[in-house]
Formats: sequence, C-alpha cells, structure tokens
Amino acid sequence: MISRSRNNVLKALIGPAFDQEFARLMVADHQKAVALMEKASKSAGNVSINQWASAKVSALEKHLKHAKSLLERKE
Repeated sequence: MISRSRNNVLKALIGPAFDQEFARLMVADHQKAVALMEKASKSAGNVSINQWASAKVSALEKHLKHAKSLLERKE
C-alpha cells in the first residue's frame, strides 16, 4: 500500500517524471517484498508458513525483474 507522502509525490508529477518515480517505487517495494518472503521462508517458525513464503519468492522475483525493466526504460 502506498503511503500518503509517496502518494503526494506522485500526485505532483506528470508524464515521464511520474513514470520514472512510479517505476522506482515499484522496484523498491518489490525488493522489500522479496526480502521479507525469503526471511519468512527460512524463519517464520511454522513449517506451513515457511513453505507458503518460499513458494511466493519466485513470483515476487519475476515482478521485481519486470519492475526493474520498466525503470531501465525510463532512465
């Protein structure tokens, strides 16, 4: 979920500046999501949660790769 301050930054931007900032935010957020799921897959303290989190890492890494490709096109 986007924070109020991030939302305000995006509201102030238009065109390529908006696209660039949005892509940058998506990369940062997906990096955090991958790290959280990797951590949960190893140390959640519950085998079911560990397995669930482990299964999600691959999809999140694909999303991160896509977000990075968007960012690279905007730079």
